[in-house]
Amino acid sequence: MNVDNEVLDLLHQVQLMLNARQRAMSISCLHESSRRVLELKATLDEQINFRAPVNRLPNELVIEIFRDVLHENEPCPTIALDVSDTARVQTRPLLWLTHVCRRWRRIALSHPLLWQRVDCHNQEQLHEFLLRRSDPGPFSLFINVSKYSHSAWPSALAAYPNRLRRLDVAYGRRKDGFLHTELMFNMRFPNLECLTITRSIPTAVNRENQPPVTVSHKSLFCGDVSHLRALAIILTPHWFPSKPLPSLTHLFLSFYWHSNLRMPLLLSFLAGVPALQVLQLSRFVLPPQDQEQERTLVSLNHLKYIVFSHNSYLPSSLAFLKQIVTPSSARMYLNCVNIDSLSPISILPSLSATAETDCLTVFTTTLTLNLVAQGHDSGFWLYGRKPLHSIDDFAMWLTHLPVMFPLSRLSCLQLHLYQQGPAVVRILRETASLTTLEIKVNQYMDSESDDSKDSLVHICRALSEEHCSLSAGVAPSPSICPSLHTMTLVLSNSRMTPQSSYARWLDAILSMILARARMRRPFSRLAVQPIEATPSVFADPRTAFANEVCVSYAAALADHVEDFVVYGAKEELFELVEPGADWEEVERYWTIPDIDQPRFSHGWEGYG
Repeated sequence: MNVDNEVLDLLHQVQLMLNARQRAMSISCLHESSRRVLELKATLDEQINFRAPVNRLPNELVIEIFRDVLHENEPCPTIALDVSDTARVQTRPLLWLTHVCRRWRRIALSHPLLWQRVDCHNQEQLHEFLLRRSDPGPFSLFINVSKYSHSAWPSALAAYPNRLRRLDVAYGRRKDGFLHTELMFNMRFPNLECLTITRSIPTAVNRENQPPVTVSHKSLFCGDVSHLRALAIILTPHWFPSKPLPSLTHLFLSFYWHSNLRMPLLLSFLAGVPALQVLQLSRFVLPPQDQEQERTLVSLNHLKYIVFSHNSYLPSSLAFLKQIVTPSSARMYLNCVNIDSLSPISILPSLSATAETDCLTVFTTTLTLNLVAQGHDSGFWLYGRKPLHSIDDFAMWLTHLPVMFPLSRLSCLQLHLYQQGPAVVRILRETASLTTLEIKVNQYMDSESDDSKDSLVHICRALSEEHCSLSAGVAPSPSICPSLHTMTLVLSNSRMTPQSSYARWLDAILSMILARARMRRPFSRLAVQPIEATPSVFADPRTAFANEVCVSYAAALADHVEDFVVYGAKEELFELVEPGADWEEVERYWTIPDIDQPRFSHGWEGYG
């Protein structure tokens, strides 16, 4: 008889005996029998769980699975810089795991790193996590001041100062100086690496006819901040660190309140953070006198990203950029307002991030300017809005492009301008090395009958111009963009455009193709979208006509270009480089609010 049959036969005999004698058994014997049966069941269940495939995994792999469970809903709401009043550390998934089986509970409780993120909403849980589960490893603490009481001050923090690695303090709607005095200024946390102070409101918020908020200089943690690597202060400034932070790599400052924090103080602080890699300034506005001061040049040799966000003022941002020296590989993101074409302080200075630009995108609407400049190892993004009620259409600002960017070395150019053809041609005349051109022409702004005022005709004629050489025997060449071989043309027009206009545009494009072929500079690829159907609440009657136009363009142009493509009205040709694609390092320590994320405007936007 094998073991399985022997055990099953024995259980069957016990079951028969219980069925026959249970009425004669005393109540105490029934209880004892029930207890032993439950013990037997627990033993058998444990053996079944032990033999389950998941429990054959080694402990190290189980720990990795637990970590994935903890992070599957990341980013944790308590590390967001726009943390809500109800945010709490997400410990429930981990607690659920400890209730699955004894082995899982034993594994989870034996690894302190799983329990290192805690908050103080529950005093009993706080002490349990700090004193037992995370000990002796490091821990991070989230303090929601709106839920916090002075009597609940965790003495464990004072008992284990060397273990604190991260501190997040969210003030919510509460104005309270207790934590400032007790926690950040008078206590020592020598191994602290990350500190965030969010929604911190000065006790004297600037109002109309009141003086600016005075900035207090504070020595963090008794000056022992040698290991601090990340610092975020929202809203800055009613206090500012007074000691150098030699290890700081990530800095986020939000300048919501009008204060007396001036450029010299900010530059002096940055001079004490030589390891800085990521700098983000939100709602950055300087007083006018600070926008034209003499250059002091603070070197930030390790900077990888600098971000101006949430409606920072462009003149203030550019004035700040003039004061710092950054590597050419540093990526710059500017989300700004108050671009004024007529003001010199709105013109970009010479920047290391734009010096090696070989691909440029310029996209304007009636309200916004979007610009991307990319090099082999550099990047510059600008999203800007003009002042409210301004009649400026960025035309004057665009005339300064040759000063702001090295147009002569561009190989790729994307243009979608609200301005007419002459503005485009002025830019193209500076792009001697251009090989690829993608352009969207706003035809609805032009005259319907005058070729001289037709943007597409103007551009095509300019690209057909022949360079006049005085040397005999020299082959003719285009005077504009002589190296151009790849071109994309999108004609943005309205449903009111006369059908005769499409024939005029076709003639202009064909003449350009033939002219460049005669000068031995033929197009190797040409993509054309004769009709771009923009989203509208009204029905567009041009659907059938658009198909006819596409067919006629293909028939007339395809034989003259090696690779010719015609696109239908609803196809999307322009692929603009979206900012923030390499945003992981910027959000290494915290989650950036949506309002502070870099963005592009792809259409009409109002003022928010």
